Amino acid sequence: MTDTSITTTPTTTSKNIRWTGWAIALGSTVAFSFATPIARAAILLGIAPSALLAIRLTMTTLLLLGTILFGDAARLRIDRRGLGPCILAGVANGVGMLAYFSSLTRISSSIASMIFSLSPLVVLSLLALRGERFAIRNIARLALGLGGVYLLIGPGGNADLNGVLLVLVSVFTVPFQIVIMQWFLGDYDPRTVTLYMVGTMMVIAVGAWLIEGAEWHDPGWQGWALVITLAVVSTYLARLM
Repeated sequence: MTDTSITTTPTTTSKNIRWTGWAIALGSTVAFSFATPIARAAILLGIAPSALLAIRLTMTTLLLLGTILFGDAARLRIDRRGLGPCILAGVANGVGMLAYFSSLTRISSSIASMIFSLSPLVVLSLLALRGERFAIRNIARLALGLGGVYLLIGPGGNADLNGVLLVLVSVFTVPFQIVIMQWFLGDYDPRTVTLYMVGTMMVIAVGAWLIEGAEWHDPGWQGWALVITLAVVSTYLARLM
């Protein structure tokens, strides 16, 4: 009798891992997608963008730190070769998120989201600089995306130009996080990388909030509910996934 389990099990396991990866990626995307409307609602309640981001990232950093300490405290260790790219990615992402949150005071969350949807094309462009293939269809996607942004802000568009420019800052800074992780951090534990990257983003956000005067007004229970949802669902769970 021939035992076929030796040849089929690895294939089955590989497929399960692949589909699990897709499911986790989809879950992360869904969790991230709530961030823009929740942030916009919180800002409309009177929370300053820098204050909102500072609270969000502080809560997320503490949650990530607690998760690692509860699971395996050894994951807190990282060498200098890995720490540098983590900090660089955190600075780029922190500046980008500050710009994006600030844009929500000027334009609607729907317009901000549509403009930010250009960021995957920026990622592909950055990867192409390192020799990865940039297909013709990606050029077509970039052209269509730029055309859509032009229709939003060009003749007939009614979006606030400063708000659009702030989103574009995030479009060109946030993708650095992804390519830096792929280029330099592939061999490191993702939870460790996420902790140090988000911790750096927290420092950027808190610093910006302090420079702006550390203005704070209690938003009430509705505002706190939005902040907690933003931190736990759209940041902690999204980045953990």
